[in-house]
Amino acid sequence: MRTPRFLLAAAVGLVLTACGSRLTTEPLSTDTRPTDQPAVAGDYPEQPDGVPFPTAEWPVGDLPADVSRTVLDTAAASAFGADDAAARVRSLVVVKGGEIVYERYHPLDGPDNRYNSFSVAKSFTSALVGLAVADGELALDDTGLRPEWAGDHRRDVALVELLQMSSGLQWDEVYEAPSDPLDVIAAQDAAALVAAKPLESEPGTVFEYSTGTTALLVGLVADRHGGCAATADYLHTRLLDSIGITTDTLLTDGDGCWLGGLGADMTTRDFARFGPLYLRGGEWDGRQILPESWIDATRVPAPTNADYGLQWWLGADGVFSAEGLFGQRVVVDPADDLVIAANSTADGDPFTLVDAVRAELLSPTGPDAAPPSATTTVVTAPLTLPPTN
Repeated sequence: MRTPRFLLAAAVGLVLTACGSRLTTEPLSTDTRPTDQPAVAGDYPEQPDGVPFPTAEWPVGDLPADVSRTVLDTAAASAFGADDAAARVRSLVVVKGGEIVYERYHPLDGPDNRYNSFSVAKSFTSALVGLAVADGELALDDTGLRPEWAGDHRRDVALVELLQMSSGLQWDEVYEAPSDPLDVIAAQDAAALVAAKPLESEPGTVFEYSTGTTALLVGLVADRHGGCAATADYLHTRLLDSIGITTDTLLTDGDGCWLGGLGADMTTRDFARFGPLYLRGGEWDGRQILPESWIDATRVPAPTNADYGLQWWLGADGVFSAEGLFGQRVVVDPADDLVIAANSTADGDPFTLVDAVRAELLSPTGPDAAPPSATTTVVTAPLTLPPTN
């Protein structure tokens, strides 16, 4: 499904050089990573026996016995705010061991609500590029990516530098008109608009967060894969359909190409489905959807920003996450076999909520004296809220 780009434009207005070239299903050698960073290859937990992948339905399980549901409920109530239109955080889905063990929604929302993705879409674009790399259509060290770059130094921009937000192309990531991101949303050909930008720094030397760069990545896949419609089919057939994502709405430019840097809207349960694909090293129900080496490469810190990989944000202890404006998060924690997805409004704080939930799961303070029998809480009635100032 596609969304008229002017609607999201109005909403926004308001408010590996180190990784080598061709990737295969074999893990990357540790000597291709920066020497001051730990290797992350091979730390992906397997799907527990008897727990199906959530291709059709999400399996639902119990919270670990020593986890306090009261602590989670209190954190959610504080984050969600009052039960009126001024809601803050809107949804939370916690997946442990492949099962939803905790789920909350603001009273105005529910499991069927579709949420804007904003920059969480960038991580989906990374997966799209990973498919093209695995199929031999692109390579991380490819240069000369656009024909109009042949006569100047833009020909030296490598694919990995686009993925790591260090292309050197001129960009200003602000959201009040006039702005580069709003120009991309309104563009007839978003990739061409970004490709026309001059260099403002040497490729690979400066981190410059750019929604336009991600639109350019989609354009590169489209150029090599038969155009906009064929690329959307490729995204769905090879990625979204394969992992059971069915509620997506893609925001496109005037030519019909997905913008990539934003606009992959879906339910929180579908956002959460994206996490296990990376948590399992690209494998899904016996199929290798993405090479494990691509997941590894995604988690290598960029030379220009140790907190960023290939369109994913990198945290401590091997945790990595897709993050979006106004508070969308998909957090992947391989060491603890954990995925947390949350959606929020501009006034929300999903960071504090997700951190509180993860802290309770990793260092439990429970059990509660009388835990409820339900394994999952879907909030459809007003929450009991703490006092507000």
